[in-house]
Amino acid sequence: MEGEQMKLAEEKGNVPDIDRTFLASVLKRLVGDSGATADNWSIRSIGKGTRNFVTEGIYRVEGFASADAGIIPWSIIVKIVRPDDERQDPAHYNYWRREALAYRSGLLARLPAGLRAPICYAVEEREDGSIRLWLEDIRGNQDEAWDDGQFAYAAGELGRLQGHFLQKESLADETWLNRAWLRSWVSQCRRFQPWTPGKTAAGFYTDNRIEHLAERFNLANGLFDEWVSALERLPRTLAHQDFYQDNLLILHDAAGRKELVAIDWQFASVSGVGEDLGRFYGLTVSRGNIPFERLEELRLLLLEAYIEGMRASGWSGDERMIRLGFLASFAIRSVWEVPKLLSKIAETEEKPERESAETEKLIQVAAMQMELVEDVEGLRRSLDETSAG
Repeated sequence: MEGEQMKLAEEKGNVPDIDRTFLASVLKRLVGDSGATADNWSIRSIGKGTRNFVTEGIYRVEGFASADAGIIPWSIIVKIVRPDDERQDPAHYNYWRREALAYRSGLLARLPAGLRAPICYAVEEREDGSIRLWLEDIRGNQDEAWDDGQFAYAAGELGRLQGHFLQKESLADETWLNRAWLRSWVSQCRRFQPWTPGKTAAGFYTDNRIEHLAERFNLANGLFDEWVSALERLPRTLAHQDFYQDNLLILHDAAGRKELVAIDWQFASVSGVGEDLGRFYGLTVSRGNIPFERLEELRLLLLEAYIEGMRASGWSGDERMIRLGFLASFAIRSVWEVPKLLSKIAETEEKPERESAETEKLIQVAAMQMELVEDVEGLRRSLDETSAG
């Protein structure tokens, strides 16, 4: 459920057919030569073992082209998106056509300097109803651990991007952007929860911390709808909603200048300030991209860099709004993560050999989310009082 990912088993050589005529038209634009022809090329599956439910496959197509300038090597990414009956509504957080519309609308070509999306060379509508995105092939190592400077840089660029769309550009015409992304995500998480909130944990778990965690989650879960409404009242801006290391590449040009490229815009939305940053932090925590003992330090670092980026864009609003969006978005992730954890631990109680250090880490993360409940409630009430006054 988290990130709507699933594991796919692909047989070696199981790659899609490529329309040679369409490839030729894309190639002309890619190499900047209307007379270029593809002499030979190959295609192979790329990416990790998990994908979004609406993503059928991601492939690298590469070869050599004959052009006026001679023989030119080229490569391009083909992302195949398939129709999905449960994700046909733009109000669904994982609306299946959203990334194609994001590129086709031209919105992703209008992002401010500093953060960009890959160039989209074509959006190909197929007879079987699927869509193929022909995207710039950007090489990078997303598996390397980030240092503080890289985390701060990414958070700062996110702040600049979102400050830009608050100040200088309207998103009113982009009807395919989800205006209630977090509300839809919470609804879908509750629909598929592996453990029922409200169910007592008394006497079920041998670890008293788990019983306490379940009780605290039951209380917090009753607040989440109010939190979502509060975030929907915050200043609204363009959000990525899957903004974390796996979907980010930090590039350097010959002069040493940096540029941030964000891929996978399937969850693009109009959301409250700070909300995307909370997703960034939460996904970083969940994926284990930073040692647990440094999570508090990272939280402060991301928040400071994001606020600085927002200020640099010209935004001069109340920082409490950002803090509310950030902390609430992170804590609300528990609506999926805590039930999943409790279900997993229940199985572990029956099968002690499955107990692991990973489970212990998840317990600590869930406890941290619950500890933020009071902070979020305080911020929400404070902003409501200011608004009422």
